Amino acid sequence: MRHKHPLSIVRLARSFEALFEILFKILGVAITYILLNGILIILFRDDGLNRLINSYGLLLIDKAYQSEDLFNLLIFPVLYILKDSYRIAEPFCIQAYITDTDVTVESGILTRKVDKLKIENLENIELVTTPMGRWNLNLWKKYGTLNLYAYGGLVVIPYLENPGREQLKIETNQAKIKTKTVIHYDV
Repeated sequence: MRHKHPLSIVRLARSFEALFEILFKILGVAITYILLNGILIILFRDDGLNRLINSYGLLLIDKAYQSEDLFNLLIFPVLYILKDSYRIAEPFCIQAYITDTDVTVESGILTRKVDKLKIENLENIELVTTPMGRWNLNLWKKYGTLNLYAYGGLVVIPYLENPGREQLKIETNQAKIKTKTVIHYDV
């Protein structure tokens, strides 16, 4: 069996990014609620000048406008956003390894998933980076996701530190496998 070389996964920075994504989505729903609530209050308020608009509103919704109705409609998008909250802890549950001939990714919080791809079967490599993953600060490391495509399958190496370097290693190994000379990873 060949020696497994662990790939470096960026955990803390990706967790913060996932938290920010969820908070920004909830903030968007809150702003939508505030704007729609303000517009509906303006359209359906009970004063003498807007009696015609109010009667039209009563005809449309068959009762006086209540902000709780809008709140009830917007709670479902918030619940839909919160269903992805596991992504905050997800980076801490990922391990990726590369050997001379294959790539292995173990992931999952409760249910563990092991994906393995032989480098010789590799057809395409796709690099995906988020805006925060492209930042190059002292405390914040650059990271991205490598999608490795093979006939009939896909292996995703998420939140990989310096994914360009790892992509180059995989491509070099693929070329060496085709010429039967393999780069050995030593720790």
